Amino acid sequence: MRSGELGSAGSILPVESTVSGLDASTSDVERQFLQITKQISADITLSAQQALSDTGTVGRASYRLARGLTAEVSAGTVNGLALIYRWFSRDE
Repeated sequence: MRSGELGSAGSILPVESTVSGLDASTSDVERQFLQITKQISADITLSAQQALSDTGTVGRASYRLARGLTAEVSAGTVNGLALIYRWFSRDE
């Protein structure tokens, strides 16, 4: 079980900001979902997400294009295509 936005594209940034206001937030229960993931190969991952408090369902396929670069396609309650680049640095 995970918490967050159903079908979100895997960003490490928060979904809400201070600009969206304090009254627009959702409860913790509304943000929980069950995720099942199967890694088909080193580059391909399939997953399904089911919301616990709603009828939302999202299927996702991810393909690793290069180190740090992933293409994701999602279908269901949230449809979309995303190119995600992740880069992490260590402060030493």
